[in-house]
Amino acid sequence: MTTSQATEKKPLWLSIEENILALDAQDLSGEKLEASVQRVAGELDNAGYNVSHHGGNMLQLRWAMNEAHKVGRPLMEDFNTAIAALTLEDVADPYLVTNKLISDIGETWPNLKRSERRRDVIRIVEKTKLDLLIAKAKGLPDDKGIRLLIEEKVAPEDITSGLDIPEEKLEQVKAEIKK
Repeated sequence: MTTSQATEKKPLWLSIEENILALDAQDLSGEKLEASVQRVAGELDNAGYNVSHHGGNMLQLRWAMNEAHKVGRPLMEDFNTAIAALTLEDVADPYLVTNKLISDIGETWPNLKRSERRRDVIRIVEKTKLDLLIAKAKGLPDDKGIRLLIEEKVAPEDITSGLDIPEEKLEQVKAEIKK
C-alpha cells in the first residue's frame, strides 16, 4: 500500500465542493445564490485558486453551486457519508470501491464521473484505507499493530506518525520480523 501523507494543493473541484459544504442551506437558495458564489470565489482566491479573475474557474464554481441548488444539498454531503460508511473490508481494493462510489454518487452528481476527478477519489479512498488500518493497528496489543502496518506496506513515516511511535521502535519491530 506504500502510502505517504504528502501534502499537496487540493484540486479546484474538491476545494469548491468543500466550500459549498460549509454553506448553510439558505445560502444555496435563489436570492442568496449570487452572493454565495461571490463569497466562495473570494475564499478560493484567498486560498490561491484565482477563481474571481479566471473565467473557467468561475464557471466551474457557478456550475457546482447550481448543481447543489438543484439537488438541494452539497455533493460533499453525499460523498462524506459514503466515505464514512466504508469499512476496512470495503477498501481492500481501493479501485473497486472507487468505481462503486463514483457510480453510486454519480447518479445524483454526474460531474463526479469526470475522468479528472477519479484520481482524487482514489486518493481519498486510499487515505480512508490508511486511516482504517491505523485505527485497527491502535487497537491491537503489543507490537501487533506495527506488524500489521508493515505487512500492509504502509509507509514508515505513516506508521510512526499514525501510531505515535519513535522510528527506533519501528526499526526494532522490523528487525524482529527479519529474525
